[in-house]
Amino acid sequence: MKTLFLGGDQRYLEIIKHFEDKEYEIDVVGYENAPIGNKVNKIEINNVNIGLYDIIFLPIGGVKENYQIECVFSDEKVVLNKDIFNGIKEKSLIFTGIKTKRLSEMLENVKANVTYLLDDKEILKENSVATAEGTIGDIIFNTNHTINGSNIFILGYGNIGKELTDKLIGLGANVTVGVILFDDFRKLMEKQINCIYTFNQFLMEKIISNSDVIINTVPKLIIDEHYLKS
Repeated sequence: MKTLFLGGDQRYLEIIKHFEDKEYEIDVVGYENAPIGNKVNKIEINNVNIGLYDIIFLPIGGVKENYQIECVFSDEKVVLNKDIFNGIKEKSLIFTGIKTKRLSEMLENVKANVTYLLDDKEILKENSVATAEGTIGDIIFNTNHTINGSNIFILGYGNIGKELTDKLIGLGANVTVGVILFDDFRKLMEKQINCIYTFNQFLMEKIISNSDVIINTVPKLIIDEHYLKS
């Protein structure tokens, strides 16, 4: 099986290793600085012949608005041609994390089988756990105080927010969660977890000013210049 990895992060290294063990033929783009074996071919995006591949992996974050893809193991930006999938094999498998506008446009007339990994509840759960643990690691290494006893403000109560809330409370942190939905607020109140509505400016200012760590799990700007200056 001939496989192509177009960008990606640490999570894909495990898949690459697994495919190596199965003796797949593997090409990767955007892995110049990755710790991968000699059996893996590191190629440039301009040298990709899409019609050769049976399996194609795109980053978990899909394709961005400017057709750029995430390549954490490269110092160079990798931008895809919008027509890169023209000529792909009909039975090829494409894997990515999420469906983005640009990616949907690129795959509109493609007959390959596309799987969005984060539509899978089990994979979504595993990804949330890994993200939460990585965030806690960042807190430990980038602050000069313990998590135990720290005031931590988490914005959002989705999959990642829930994992972080449970883990940080388990480590002894004083956690407050900022939400916008009544259902999330109700669930948190039932669990006796401190929570506020993020549209309550007065409470937002109060919590932010007393927080040692603020974590935004919401995919948009919440803590703007107003809150940073207050």
